[in-house]
Amino acid sequence: MTNQITVQAKIEYLFPLPICHVILPEDVVVQLEMLTTNLLHSKDKEDHSGQLAGKIHEGEQIAIPRTGYMKTFIDTGIIEACKGYIKASAMLDGRAVKMWETSDLTFQKSWIVSQYAGDYNPVHTHSGTISGIIYLRVPPQINKSSEPDGWLTFHNNREYDSMSLRFGMTQNKLPERGHMYLFPAWLGHSVMPFRGEGERRSMSFNVHAFPTGKENKE
Repeated sequence: MTNQITVQAKIEYLFPLPICHVILPEDVVVQLEMLTTNLLHSKDKEDHSGQLAGKIHEGEQIAIPRTGYMKTFIDTGIIEACKGYIKASAMLDGRAVKMWETSDLTFQKSWIVSQYAGDYNPVHTHSGTISGIIYLRVPPQINKSSEPDGWLTFHNNREYDSMSLRFGMTQNKLPERGHMYLFPAWLGHSVMPFRGEGERRSMSFNVHAFPTGKENKE
């Protein structure tokens, strides 16, 4: 007769990767929507598609100049949100807390992604340290039941393979108007195409960050 062995066990998760989810005030969203609408209809708009991964057939990818309301939003909104995200992320690494206690942040660039049915973004990464996405328009058919069509997908930079226990290599986020996500620029992400009428409009940006605090050598 085999004696039964009783043990206590728990599942632990390695390599935590925080992202930041922000819900912007409605007045800010209205201003950004007006700004991007004006840019999309401007005869002087700068086509940014040559520098991006998006496969856009019906929509557009347009650079956003750092002027007017956009400059104010960058300085008082995006940069401050990135500072908070950095400090929260650094808490996961005791050696990095002091190093990232202060930092220099440089806003690199931002652009509009205006997508219609059939447009999509393959898996890609960005330049800089932190990247962000803000959703300004989302067609009603992109909803909880449409996953993954039109959703934002984050990739764990490893291919899914159930045979080798590589589960959960992707996570999908439903785009919602006024919602902003901040994440490491090296993190792969993509957008599947959607069907039906309407515009899926977002604005993306990159921020370079450099730590200026004292490194914790303890």
